[in-house]
Amino acid sequence: MLTDYHIVVQPEGMPPDSGIGTGAYALSESVLGTRYLTRKFKDYWRPDVGIVESVETLVINDGTVRVSALLTGKVHLINRIEPKVAAFLKGSASAAIVPTPGRGHFSLAMRSDATPFDNADLRMALKLAIDREDLVKRNMHDYGSVANDMPINETYPLATVLEQRKYDPAEVGRLYKN
Repeated sequence: MLTDYHIVVQPEGMPPDSGIGTGAYALSESVLGTRYLTRKFKDYWRPDVGIVESVETLVINDGTVRVSALLTGKVHLINRIEPKVAAFLKGSASAAIVPTPGRGHFSLAMRSDATPFDNADLRMALKLAIDREDLVKRNMHDYGSVANDMPINETYPLATVLEQRKYDPAEVGRLYKN
C-alpha cells in the first residue's frame, strides 16, 4: 500500500504542498491543476534515477489536445493515449509509442448481497460470457492484457497471476439455466 502514488511521505507537520517528498525530484513550483515543476534532488540515493535536471508537468486533460501538443513539439511526452489513436501515432515520424504495462483496469461491479447478483452461478455465467481476448483486441487495439476478475496484475511485484477464465458459451448456458 505504501507504493501507491496517492500516498505522500514527508516529515510530520509539513503541509502537502511543501514540495518535500521521497523521490529523485523535489517540487519547486506548483499551479494546482495546471503546471508542476520539479528539480533534481542532489542527494537522491539512487544514481540511476533522476537523470535530467528538471521536469515540468503540464495538465492537459483533453486527449486530442495532448496528442496535438506532442505532434507539434510543444511537449516531449504524453500519457493516456487512446488505443485507437496509438495505432495512428505508430506510423508518425515525430512520435514513438512505448507500450507500458499499467495498473488500470475495467470492472463490472455487482452487489453480491442483492438480487440477482447474489446468485454465484449467475456471476460465474457473466464472467464466462465475456470474450476478454476479443475485447482487448477490438476495444484496446491490443494495448492491454486480459485480467482475471481482479485488479492485481503482473505489474505488482508480489502479484500471483491466476489462471485466466476463458470465454465459454456452453458453460454460460448450463449455469444460466440454474
